[in-house]
Amino acid sequence: MKILLAFGVLSTISTCCAVGASAASADSQQIVIDHALRIPGETLQPGKYTLSLEDRLRGRAIVRIANEANGQHTFLLSVPSLKITSNESPGLIFFTDQDSQQILRGWLCPSCSKPLELVYGKEEAVKISGETGQSVLAADPAYDKLPANLSPDDMKVVTLWLLSPERVSNGRGVGLKAAKYVAPPGMPAVPTRNQLPQTASSAYSFMTAGFAWLAGFGMLRVRRLWRERCAS
Repeated sequence: MKILLAFGVLSTISTCCAVGASAASADSQQIVIDHALRIPGETLQPGKYTLSLEDRLRGRAIVRIANEANGQHTFLLSVPSLKITSNESPGLIFFTDQDSQQILRGWLCPSCSKPLELVYGKEEAVKISGETGQSVLAADPAYDKLPANLSPDDMKVVTLWLLSPERVSNGRGVGLKAAKYVAPPGMPAVPTRNQLPQTASSAYSFMTAGFAWLAGFGMLRVRRLWRERCAS
């Protein structure tokens, strides 16, 4: 009986670990970059990195980029996007194709149905829009009276802006239009942490069954010991 109980406990623990590993692999990706890569707030040097989803809520998500060589990491704010596409699945998405000045625009994670578009600081966004001629998502912490270096909690509430190039004066010159960002209708929410990926659904069922088996076995064991004690 003791051996059987131990087996049940080990089976349940193994199943729980399998669920956690499955969820983690669906939310992260290892990458190797060969050229300097501009991301919000800094420039990544060539090397090996791991991208992962650290927090998810409706309409936006927080991405973590970790340097595997020194363990340093950065948190980036992002939103699901309908307008950008990825040439790979999953993979990184850039503003330009020029290797010498790559600027990261977004990431399609293994468990994401839509690419995640990164949010840059206002000054960075203005510069990138001028360089690339493309619209850029931006955040202005001062507008919300938040610290310049946003914490993950600040990222959840900061106001988002869409900066877009705009022709002015009969096509002469290019201006910049700023508008508060509004998520497109029907945009799917980034899955919350309590929603397991489909690959883990069967494992979750096995885990539940394992706990139920242990509870039933414990009740039978207690009942048997009680009867033996009464009989004596």
